[in-house]
Amino acid sequence: MIYDIFPFVFYISCLVGLWFIFGKAGIARWKALIPIYHFIPWVQLCGKKWVWYLYLLIPVLNIFTFLLLVVETAKVFRRNNFWEQLAAVIFPWAYLMVVGLTKWEWHDPKIDPPAKVTEGRDWAEAIAFAVVAALVIRGNVVEFYNIPSSSMEKSLMTGDYLWVSKLAYGPRTVMTPLSVPFVHNTLPGTQGQKESFSRLISLPYHRYPGLGKVERFDAIVFN
Repeated sequence: MIYDIFPFVFYISCLVGLWFIFGKAGIARWKALIPIYHFIPWVQLCGKKWVWYLYLLIPVLNIFTFLLLVVETAKVFRRNNFWEQLAAVIFPWAYLMVVGLTKWEWHDPKIDPPAKVTEGRDWAEAIAFAVVAALVIRGNVVEFYNIPSSSMEKSLMTGDYLWVSKLAYGPRTVMTPLSVPFVHNTLPGTQGQKESFSRLISLPYHRYPGLGKVERFDAIVFN
């Protein structure tokens, strides 16, 4: 039940946050309630160029762009702490609500540009952002797989790499969140003997609706 409610909470929280953020920036609040269109004033209040609109239209890249917009929102409200910006990437829906409901003031980036950070901080932000965004995309949108067996060798060969869409039949929610990132069921170098995840926390199975249904002769990746 909670899995079905979460997308709704995520979306509504973002809209509420943008409603108050737009008000602080002197933008008509009703613009926050119009899907897709609300990205135009959002990009503008962050001081970004029109090309960002195109980024938001490109699948997969739009996930990175959305998360980066939340970080840029933190910057124009002078929230420059590294850990706070990391929280903005991990919990964007909640962070937009916090920005909108607090007394933090918006600073026009054209008049008062965000403070510059050190090169080390810049690299740390880039790595942290890339890891979080990649995990979101890998877990819910697309992922690369290596064919481990010869069961399909008249069509697909052992060792072939596949780019698999998780949206086709619906992404499955994480069941063992305590795991080594960017690896599959077993740890590299262990000859398949050591699991890459812990069963200390085990969540129930749930799959979101997909774009289609499984048809005969479809090539499917499964556990």
